[in-house]
Amino acid sequence: MQILRLELSGIGPYAGTEHVDFSRLGADGLFLLEGATGSGKTTIIDAIVFALYGQVAADDSSGDRMVSTHRKAASEPYVDLVVDTSRGLYRVRRTPQFTRPKKRGEGLTSVNATIRLWKLADPDDQDGEPISANIQDANKELQAAIGLSRDQFTQTVVLPQGHFANFLRSKPEERRGLLQQIFGTELFERAQQELTAMAADYKARADQARTQIRSLAERFAHSAWPDEAPTPDGSPASEATPVPADETPAGHQDVPVPGPTPREAFLALLDDDDTAPLVAAAHTRLRELQADTEQRTQAVAGARERLGGARAARDAAQRIIALKAEHDALVVQRQELEARGDQIAADRVRLDAATRAAGSARPLAAARRAAAALSTATTEWGGGGR
Repeated sequence: MQILRLELSGIGPYAGTEHVDFSRLGADGLFLLEGATGSGKTTIIDAIVFALYGQVAADDSSGDRMVSTHRKAASEPYVDLVVDTSRGLYRVRRTPQFTRPKKRGEGLTSVNATIRLWKLADPDDQDGEPISANIQDANKELQAAIGLSRDQFTQTVVLPQGHFANFLRSKPEERRGLLQQIFGTELFERAQQELTAMAADYKARADQARTQIRSLAERFAHSAWPDEAPTPDGSPASEATPVPADETPAGHQDVPVPGPTPREAFLALLDDDDTAPLVAAAHTRLRELQADTEQRTQAVAGARERLGGARAARDAAQRIIALKAEHDALVVQRQELEARGDQIAADRVRLDAATRAAGSARPLAAARRAAAALSTATTEWGGGGR
């Protein structure tokens, strides 16, 4: 924000109209308001604060002192200010509450405070675009454009006389909030809060991951070193209590204290925040297990090959036994057939004789039938001749 131009009339000790071109005064970067006590230095600051917020700079000062007691009775006191903000150029004209002579009759009448607010295209623009003539709406627009409340403005941009010590004595949290809004450090606070939340989230995820790593590492250790037998009391071999030197029987050497087993040495790496040694040890053990697996695979392949040969030999032996049994059965059958050969030859001789006998029996039977027929015919003829 930059104050460019101030015009005031009938304000404080300034009975007439005064112009202050801050753009020219600030061209060199620094200027000084100098004057005797009561000359109006504080009035200029009050006029700026009044134009922007409708109140004077000091909390312990009354707004009534804005109206000059030296002005002409019928004149209107006012403050006209042009200010450059992040939202653009604004011109604001305020009049404080004041009294003036009545237009009719005698006495005074009270005139309420007023405001008019314009948006300017450039600093030399005299007309601009009217924004509001409502005090509440104009105040909201100006505070949004300036980005500071009246209290914050009077603690940072302008400091009423004696109020700088109050700023220094204010609570750290109050100064922090004010400076944060002035310099826009809320972005860094939000970033810090987000980073804190992210750190907490990453820590929770890291703790969860470490728990999972521990669980997986313990499962891996019990699988990778399954042959580590515990001691009779159930504890690992490395935890066996060594025999103290003063209790060692005479004539015996000290019993060496056993070191940690490979499984225990692996699990001890879980206590280190760096998981690289744990991963390296796991890879080493995996390579060892892979080499052992390859050896076992080769041994199994050889055993399978030998088993295949044994099965082939067994099948061949079974076939030989079956063939031997079949050969023995055929030999027995041949011997039986040879033993029956003589009986078969005798039966063939008897069959041939029977066949020949059957061939000579047919003519004999025919002669017997002819003789019978002749006998029958002779009998019948002899009986008929008598």
